[in-house]
Amino acid sequence: MAKQVLIVDDEPDLRRALTVRLSSAGFQCETAANGREGLAKAQHTPPDLIVVDLLMPEMNGAALCRELARD
Repeated sequence: MAKQVLIVDDEPDLRRALTVRLSSAGFQCETAANGREGLAKAQHTPPDLIVVDLLMPEMNGAALCRELARD
């Protein structure tokens, strides 16, 4: 079974590039456009790894990491 990676970034091109690269390496990728969406996805289906952009609107990467650590 492939390892799950959640990519959380507000830049669509970067999300797409990371998804293509990681998928070609055998990872199953899920994406989120902001921290709130990423938090919801991580809580619903916990990934093996989360790649997070620190500077995002709505909920930045640091706040996302704090919320995930509380969960």
